[in-house]
Amino acid sequence: MYLETIFVLQKDHGHAHVADIAEQLGVTMPSVSKAMQRLKTQGLVHQASYGSVTLTTEGEAIAQAVYYKHQTITSFLQQALALSPEEATKNACRMEHIITDAMLQAIEHYLTGDDQ
Repeated sequence: MYLETIFVLQKDHGHAHVADIAEQLGVTMPSVSKAMQRLKTQGLVHQASYGSVTLTTEGEAIAQAVYYKHQTITSFLQQALALSPEEATKNACRMEHIITDAMLQAIEHYLTGDDQ
């Protein structure tokens, strides 16, 4: 959730600050700060004191994978089940963390019309 949010903020705005992350996720700044400390310890983000949060190479790889899953699931829910963009996005946020690789591959095949 946090890594994907940082990834999207960087992609869309060129930077990610704790306040931006908190606003996007609807959480408090202290919650984000605590999460950033944990992610720094795991080697997934860099953060200068009171500055921008950036993803490490490993953090970016994880964020890109989650973002891809999110986008793929959202597209599937909209196309196959005719969910609204809001409903598809809300459900994709939950599903992206538990979906198996086999299920993701099946969704990709569905979306591309590939029967294999």
